[in-house]
Amino acid sequence: MDLLTDHETMRILKWTDQSADELVKCIDDLQGHMKRDIPGYDKLKIQMLLAEALTFKGDDWCAKSRKRIHE
Repeated sequence: MDLLTDHETMRILKWTDQSADELVKCIDDLQGHMKRDIPGYDKLKIQMLLAEALTFKGDDWCAKSRKRIHE
């Protein structure tokens, strides 16, 4: 682990490096992180990853409602 990068950033970078199929498998983990007390900018990134994962899964309605929260 990089000493200059915090744990949340490393998790976000790991998720962004995954394929669509792998990201779909992380939906529960992403939703769990949304409930944690983390900085707003990290929550926004996770929210976007979650919307992407839900779109890849085919859950367009849920993905759109997730995306709308931050518009």
